[in-house]
Amino acid sequence: MLDRVLAASAKLPTELQLSQAEVATLNGLLSSEAAGMEMAAQILCKTHERWPVANLATLLWLLRWVVTKEAGNQVVANYPGMLGLAITRMGELPATARMMGLAMLANLSAHEPGKAALSSGVAQEAVEMCLLSMEAPQVLERRTAAALLYNLALCSVFQDSELVSVQMVCGLFPLVNTEQDEETKIRLLAALIHTLFCNSHACEAAANFGFELDKMEGKPEEMAQEIRSLYSA
Repeated sequence: MLDRVLAASAKLPTELQLSQAEVATLNGLLSSEAAGMEMAAQILCKTHERWPVANLATLLWLLRWVVTKEAGNQVVANYPGMLGLAITRMGELPATARMMGLAMLANLSAHEPGKAALSSGVAQEAVEMCLLSMEAPQVLERRTAAALLYNLALCSVFQDSELVSVQMVCGLFPLVNTEQDEETKIRLLAALIHTLFCNSHACEAAANFGFELDKMEGKPEEMAQEIRSLYSA
């Protein structure tokens, strides 16, 4: 992963390339020491700020791994403007890079700092971005977006915010009915179950807007029955 980032850096204009000091720090990225991971994560966040959108794919792929480590997760989650910029840029990314960006955001839920960051002011924008990715023709992008929607549904903001929970419900019901990939459908249903279970405003919206789930088969139908019971009770 790191080799690819360094190769991508070498192709950029000199002023955008990683410095020798930054490369030396990143070469120690696999170190088990938290301090080393923190410094490397800070470099990656700074690089994300200055690199053009077209060159972000390998960087996002590395960040996807970094946020699964506690020290890296804390840096990325708390780096000023990092998540907002990542979400804003998502629509400009090529399909493969966009999937990597979605995976990075989904993996933030691996540790508490990332969960807290997703529960902050970026939740509404993150949901909107995921709903757009659910229109992608690539199954893997839709699966990754659905995984992020589920992780977002687990965040505390969906228990407290009427706006975000209703946004989730209004987006998920139509998607569940049209999604053909079973794994993606299951992730969407799981996100919907948790949103309805945790927020009364979401249940009211589902009932008031007259949302209905189509008849399904197997596990998706079992989950659909649970959803029907939550907002029809």
